[in-house]
Amino acid sequence: MMPSSSLFRSLDLHFARFVEEAAGTADRPLYAAAALASRAIREGHVCLDLADYAGRPLSLDPGEAAPETMPALSAWTDRLAAAPVVATGGEERPLVLSGTLLYLFRYWDYENRLVSQLLRRSEGIVSDFDVALAKATIERLFAESPESVDRRKTAAAIALLKKFCLISGGPGTGKTSTVIRIAALLATLYTGENYPIALAAPTGKAATRLEESIAALLPGLDCPPEVLSAIPRTASTVHALLKPVPDSPRFRHDADHPLACKAVIVDEASMLDLALMTRLFEAVPIDSRIILIGDRDQLASVEAGALLGDLFGGDSPGYSAAMAAAIGSVMPEFPPAGDGAPSPADATVTLRTNFRFGNRSGIGLLSAAVNGGDVGAVTSILADHAIPDCGWWVPRSYADLLDRLRPLVVDRAEACFASDDPGEVLSLLRGFGILCAVRNGPFGVEGINARVEGMLAAGGLVPTAGPLYRGKPIMVTRNDYTSGLFNGDVGVIMPDPEEGGDLTAFFPDRENRVKAIAPVRLPPFETAYAMTVHKAQGSEFAATLLILPQNPSPLVTRELLYTGITRARERCDLWCSEETLKSAVTTRVRRSSGLRAKLDGANPYS
Repeated sequence: MMPSSSLFRSLDLHFARFVEEAAGTADRPLYAAAALASRAIREGHVCLDLADYAGRPLSLDPGEAAPETMPALSAWTDRLAAAPVVATGGEERPLVLSGTLLYLFRYWDYENRLVSQLLRRSEGIVSDFDVALAKATIERLFAESPESVDRRKTAAAIALLKKFCLISGGPGTGKTSTVIRIAALLATLYTGENYPIALAAPTGKAATRLEESIAALLPGLDCPPEVLSAIPRTASTVHALLKPVPDSPRFRHDADHPLACKAVIVDEASMLDLALMTRLFEAVPIDSRIILIGDRDQLASVEAGALLGDLFGGDSPGYSAAMAAAIGSVMPEFPPAGDGAPSPADATVTLRTNFRFGNRSGIGLLSAAVNGGDVGAVTSILADHAIPDCGWWVPRSYADLLDRLRPLVVDRAEACFASDDPGEVLSLLRGFGILCAVRNGPFGVEGINARVEGMLAAGGLVPTAGPLYRGKPIMVTRNDYTSGLFNGDVGVIMPDPEEGGDLTAFFPDRENRVKAIAPVRLPPFETAYAMTVHKAQGSEFAATLLILPQNPSPLVTRELLYTGITRARERCDLWCSEETLKSAVTTRVRRSSGLRAKLDGANPYS
C-alpha cells in the first residue's frame, strides 16, 4: 500500500518544499522523492529505495484531488541525478542518490563513515599475543562446556584475532557469559599492560542487567586475582561512555578525542542505531577492539538502521582460509572450515546452542518457529497443552479481554501493594510483564494502562485521583544523567520512611539495592503496568503476557513477536486472534540500507 498524505508529517512536506525551492524550480518528482526520503528516516530506514514507489500512485498534499503517478524508475533516477540539490558522489547536498537509493546527506555520510570503519577494523588478523597461552586460557574458561563444538569458543577466538567482532545469539545461548570470558581472556593475555576494557549497552536497563550478570559470573571464573581485578564490574550506556556535551548533539569523545580503552564490549547491540554506532566506532581508537553482542533476530533500533541484520547479511558465506587457520591455532580441536576470500564475515559468529531452554521448552520451540516463519509450527506449539510454558488465548471481544485481564492484574497488584519494601515490590514487578505490540488504541500500552488503573481503582486498591499513589509502577521515558535514570528504567512509587512517609520513586541501583528519587527530580515518566515490546528490549521477566491488536497491523511483525516471546524465562502467554498471529509471523521488518552492499563491494564511497 502506498502512503497517502495522512501518513506524511508536516516536517516531511516542509523538507520537500525546501528541497524544491533550493532547486529553483517546481519539480513534483523531486518534491515527492524528498518527502518520501524524510518519511523513510522516521520509519527507521537509512534511505529510500525509489524502486518501492516508481510507477505507482502517491498522494502527497492534503486535499489533493487524485494521487499522482510516480515516474518509472530509470526516468526518476535520471531526473533526480540532474537536480542541483541531489549529489551522486561525495558532494554535500540535501539529497544523495546511489543507484536506486536516495539518502538524506547526513545518513549517507553516517553509513559511509561506518562502512569505512568496519572495513579498516576487519582487515588483517591480530597476532600480538602468546598463542599457547591463548589456547590454554580458552580451554580453561570454557572447560565446563558440554558441546563437542562450542561456538562460544569460536566467538572468543574471533574477538582475540580481530579488532572488530560481532557475536549474535538468541536468549539462553550464552552471550553474556561469553562477554565475561572474552574480557577475562583479554585481561589474561595482556596482563601487565595498560589494557583498559569498557563495557556498555544501549540503555541503562541493559547496562544494569549486564552488571548483574558480571556479579553473578565472576566468582565462578577460574582466573588469578590479577585477571579478575582487570575485568570491569560496571557498565555504562553508550551515550554515557561517549560523554554527551550538554545542550548539544555532540559527544566529548570522537575521532579527535578518542576513548582511553583497548577494548569496548557492547551488549544488546541490536538496539544501536546508525548514528550512534558510527559515533561509537569513531571514538574507539583504530588499534583497539570493538566487540558487539546482540540478537540479530530481535527488533532493530527505534531510530534509523538495522545494523545487526545488515552486518550479518543473511547466511554467512563462511570464514576465509586464513581466518579458519588462525582460529584453529587457538582451538585446534575443531577449527572451522574456510576456503573463501577475506571478508567482514571473518569477524562474525552466531551462537546456536540454547543452554536455557530445553528440547521441550515451549518458549524455545515457539521462538524458533516464529524466526523460521513457520505459521503451522507456531499455531501447533501454542495449541499443544502438553507444553507447559506457553499459552494462547483468543479474545472474542475487547470486553472479553478485559474480563480475563481483571483478576490477573488485581491479584498481582494486591501482592505488590501488600509489601512495604520497595526492593521486594521491584522484584515482584520483574516477575511478570504485560507487553503490548503498539502504543496507541485499546490494545496498546496507553489503553491497557488506563484500563488497569481503572480496574484497581474500582477495587479500592488505588485512588481515583492524583498522578502518584503508593505502589504505582512507572517507566522513565528520557535519559537523565543528573538523577542517573535512563529511558526504559522501571521504578515504583512508595512511601519513604526517611522522608516522613512522603511518596517517593524507588529504582534498582547498580549494587542490586534501591535508590530513592524525589518526585520533583524525576525525568519524564509514564505508567508502567504494561509496556511496549520495544521498551521491554533489554529486560527479562519470569513470565510475560503479550497482547496483540485484534486485527493484523504492519507494525506487528515477526521480529516484534520474537522479541516479545523471548522476554520470558519461564512462561509466555499470548492473547490475540489467529489472523493477527499468522500475519505477525509472516510480516518481516525490511529497512532500506546500502551498508551490506557497500561492505560486499568493499567500496565505502559508492
